[in-house]
Amino acid sequence: MGRPEDPVLAGTRRSPRTGADAVGAGRTAGACTLSLREHRPVRLEEVGKG
Repeated sequence: MGRPEDPVLAGTRRSPRTGADAVGAGRTAGACTLSLREHRPVRLEEVGKG
């Protein structure tokens, strides 16, 4: 059984996500990690600007 080709990986279609999307996801992950360590809610502003 063959694996379906991903058009983004094949280079025939652009990703619908942007670099800004990736930065936002990283900031969210950083806030989650800090919240887990400090046992408190964390605002995105506390983990840097995107």
